[in-house]
Amino acid sequence: FFFYVAVTRAKERLYLSCPHLDFEGKESLPSFYLEEVKDLFGPRVPVIRQELSRPFPKIEEAITRRELEASIVGALRSAGDPEADLRDALAQLSGDPQSRERFLNALKPVEAKILDEKILRGSYFEIPETSPTRLETYAKCPYRYFADKILKLKDKGEDIRAMQKGSVLHHVLQQYFDPHGKKDPKEKLEAFILREMEEGLKAHPMIWGQPYEEALDRRELFEMLLDFITYETERLKSAAFKPHHVEYSFGDSGQNDKPHSQSENSKVNGASPGNLQSEKNRGQGMPALEIKGEGKGKPIKLRGRVDRIDADAEKKFAVVIDYKRSAKFKSGNLELGTALQLPLYLLAAQKHLGLASLGAEIYSIRDHKRSGFYCQGIAQAFEKEFSSRSQIPDEVFQKVLDRALAFVRKFIKEITAAEIPVRPRDCESFCPYDTVCRIEKWKLPIFLEDIRQEDEKAGLIEDKKLTK
Repeated sequence: FFFYVAVTRAKERLYLSCPHLDFEGKESLPSFYLEEVKDLFGPRVPVIRQELSRPFPKIEEAITRRELEASIVGALRSAGDPEADLRDALAQLSGDPQSRERFLNALKPVEAKILDEKILRGSYFEIPETSPTRLETYAKCPYRYFADKILKLKDKGEDIRAMQKGSVLHHVLQQYFDPHGKKDPKEKLEAFILREMEEGLKAHPMIWGQPYEEALDRRELFEMLLDFITYETERLKSAAFKPHHVEYSFGDSGQNDKPHSQSENSKVNGASPGNLQSEKNRGQGMPALEIKGEGKGKPIKLRGRVDRIDADAEKKFAVVIDYKRSAKFKSGNLELGTALQLPLYLLAAQKHLGLASLGAEIYSIRDHKRSGFYCQGIAQAFEKEFSSRSQIPDEVFQKVLDRALAFVRKFIKEITAAEIPVRPRDCESFCPYDTVCRIEKWKLPIFLEDIRQEDEKAGLIEDKKLTK
């Protein structure tokens, strides 16, 4: 009855809609009322399906005035829409002052400036020493950096247990592959993993709501570690590169990053320094990686902790390894400036350990896959040790390292100038700060195009061979 009352109140047209996906990205079921309407009227009821890849309706599909505004802006950014449709749609909007104003504002660049003098005079944006991961956060989304590092807004969706599990994984792997560590050759691998897991859990305790959650987490950690260590031990038997340093740190422990109290140096990919590493292997006392500032500016100091550095038998070349539970390296991020960690870790190994840079990679613990980038001239000497598809010419490899330094200077200059542009280079789908986000998602392709043009003018994009 109430549905009948609702649908019979329309005077000209009636639109019934349902979402294809819910807020979690899962497919939702349409209401049975819609099926009844279609059964009642049959083919006379037109059905319009929104393409998920297009965040705006087509001009002929626009129902409300706001949808028409979005469809016009979308059509202007896309090829193939008839000019006649655009002219008719623009004519409809021209008579509405509010639509005309919104349409003009949509085409203007967003100017995000911090105007409060108390904030600008404060030390909120001073960075005596920072880390590659912190700079990557800024590179991907300055506004997220502002919300997290400056405003220190809490991420209620942050999975603390997942972070702690990552810390335990790193601890066990560090203890096992530490070339300076002392392992009992008679101890079985299963017993070693269980013992070190307990040590890791003492240093990084987790809170479980139910006993079964603890049992599942422990089982997952044990099976993942047993599988990976077994595989990696066998692989290393014939590998030309062996672990040379694990959890190798350089720079300050993070306390110098005032006024920001939280330290990225306290964890890399969820790993915490704790007091579980040997002083020698941690690189304790190693100075920060100093980078020449822009012009006559102060040198930039970077700190970090490298999960693992492998070297050849003659200790000439270094391969930097970053553990991830399940992830793959994307070469395009090097050019975009959102992958700074691996190039900067290579430079740190070169400066502090005297090892020439051969390459860097992400090592997926879950599926045992290595993905990264390697200097072709050196990597070819080690036959099939490194994927040929990931090898880049020597001059391009050097440009990758130089470009990383250029991006560091650029981002540091912008941060210290309190520049928080609302233009992400990499906008994540599930952001903990979406409720306070000032970014209009439909503009993301426009932002990225503008950023690439600016990088190209600044000489940051030089070689297309990296993007595969």
